[in-house]
Amino acid sequence: MENKKRTKIVITVIVLIVILLMVAAAIFYTVNKSKPEDSVNTFFTALKAGDLATAEQYLVVEGSEGIEDSLENEIGNTLDENTMSALNDENYQKELITACFSNIEWKINNINKEKDKATVTIELTSKDFSKIVPNFFSEMLSKLFATAFSGEEPDESEMLTILKDEITNTTDVTTRTLDIQMVKEDELWKISTNEEDLLNLLLPGIEDGVNKIQEQIGENLGLGQSTTESSDENDTEVDNSNSVA
Repeated sequence: MENKKRTKIVITVIVLIVILLMVAAAIFYTVNKSKPEDSVNTFFTALKAGDLATAEQYLVVEGSEGIEDSLENEIGNTLDENTMSALNDENYQKELITACFSNIEWKINNINKEKDKATVTIELTSKDFSKIVPNFFSEMLSKLFATAFSGEEPDESEMLTILKDEITNTTDVTTRTLDIQMVKEDELWKISTNEEDLLNLLLPGIEDGVNKIQEQIGENLGLGQSTTESSDENDTEVDNSNSVA
């Protein structure tokens, strides 16, 4: 009788050990099957679906709290304080994220992995913000002038609708080949970047678009003409000086 009990105990222990080994093997497989390309695909798939929470799990961003923080900082350069306050509406944020990334496409061309670091070369097609931003600014300026002459207060929600519609309806896209730097943290491959490079990745051409706005403002205020006139005056002074000499 005792032998049967011992045998049963031994069998139970062996079964438990086998189960534990199977669980450990499954965990080991799950952890170690993580590849740089898997993380890149998961990141862009989540981004395309508007799932920033998932996308941010695959990001290590220096000097930023994440995608949403970076986007708000950059878009805020073109919007006033009241409009930025309206921008914080959760429903609008979801619609804006969808407008920005719903049509994004990518293809992995090459993977270079060394220990816990990797470089993934991708071909990325997304909306061209070098054209979107100036178009939005021009339309917004027209609306502001119209409300100024009518004596009405600017409607922040209308400004935000213009921005979202401009992004949604644009047919301007850009295709770039990019090297994405990655690091392995806690057995998960993540995209390693800084805020500037992240914005270039997500909103290509936005800095060029902001620069175009600044140039447009300068032209409207006559700054370009003043600079030219000043340059001409300096040239005239130099010519006169040479004549006297």
